[in-house]
Amino acid sequence: MEVNNSTTSGNIQAIDNLLEQAGILDPDEISDDEHDLDFDVTDYILPFHGDLGTGERIHSIHQRRSIEDEPYHRKQHVLFCPGLFHCKMACTDTLHRVLVKPEAARKDASCMMNEINILRPKETHVMTTKPGFRRMHQSITHIGICRRLDCWRDLPLSRLNPTSERDQLFENATLVLKYLALYEELSWAMNHGDIARVERCLLPWIALFKATGKHKYATHLTRFLTTVHFELSERTQHAIRYNWLINVTGKPGKFRAVDWYVELHNMRIKVRFLRMSGPNRTIKRIITESPLVGNYKSVQQIVQRNFLLVNETTAHCEANLDKTFSELLLQYKESSLHVFTPGRKTTHIIDDLLSRGHERMQVRNGQTVESVDISDEMEKPEFDDIVIELF
Repeated sequence: MEVNNSTTSGNIQAIDNLLEQAGILDPDEISDDEHDLDFDVTDYILPFHGDLGTGERIHSIHQRRSIEDEPYHRKQHVLFCPGLFHCKMACTDTLHRVLVKPEAARKDASCMMNEINILRPKETHVMTTKPGFRRMHQSITHIGICRRLDCWRDLPLSRLNPTSERDQLFENATLVLKYLALYEELSWAMNHGDIARVERCLLPWIALFKATGKHKYATHLTRFLTTVHFELSERTQHAIRYNWLINVTGKPGKFRAVDWYVELHNMRIKVRFLRMSGPNRTIKRIITESPLVGNYKSVQQIVQRNFLLVNETTAHCEANLDKTFSELLLQYKESSLHVFTPGRKTTHIIDDLLSRGHERMQVRNGQTVESVDISDEMEKPEFDDIVIELF
């Protein structure tokens, strides 16, 4: 579709085009003879997955079309589902902002930059500027593994008598472990399709988004969870939640977000199978070749299989990181990062962003929630109600 998805009207065209391809038309245009082929969506809900830009456009559509008489024209059937892959990318960006990007954090032994210098010695500059999702995801996973191994080794030493003195290095390391564990639990729940755990894992991330300035992610996720758990019927709620992740391969641990498949298809169209440049690289050419992506992929697999090239392509085995992990563990042992030592200072103090995020969520229009007058309107579900519902 040659439409501009950055505008509200372009999103309306895209939605109408998708529905038309699926045989879902305006009820006023469905004749009696075609009723068996076309589908009236008036009494149904269709989930649309995408990034926050898509969600904002759909929200604008609902506001613009609210004066229409017919449900179809109001786009009442369109329900936006925040793409979990984009949420996961926002999580990695949040950790990058807190643990890597600050200049003072790069000089502190408790932050992630020391480990990154060992894991990715040739990419230190990229990691401090714009590392991208894949680099951050792998760094978070590997650093989390090593830090937990060091915690198990130092567990007997960390059980000391309480003291009034602080250990800022130990406090920083504890917060880093907490943030890395939150990300890894969310990633594990998404990969295994545990949708209830995914929703519970999103609650602390909403607070983290709020604390680091990602207010749109916090708002859209809160709005979606509120809509699903408090405004939809039980059967509709079940259908929306259990189609938030999909597993087309049927293999354990291979669940993926819908927007991940969309981005994968875009990569195949624009990068892998459209290796042209210059005047031929046009939107018209991309649209023409997009239905052939499946054929291109099948041909590539046939060539690899017939010429025994499977082991020579991109499907390599996991890298052996035993030596790298041993070096990281040796560094932890020298610094006693996870051993409580009273009186130690640091050059950078990591804030408790969960507490800060919850404090910001308790403020509405500059006033605390307790001071807001809601006597003239029905009390709406809020973040605390979602927490009670999910736990």
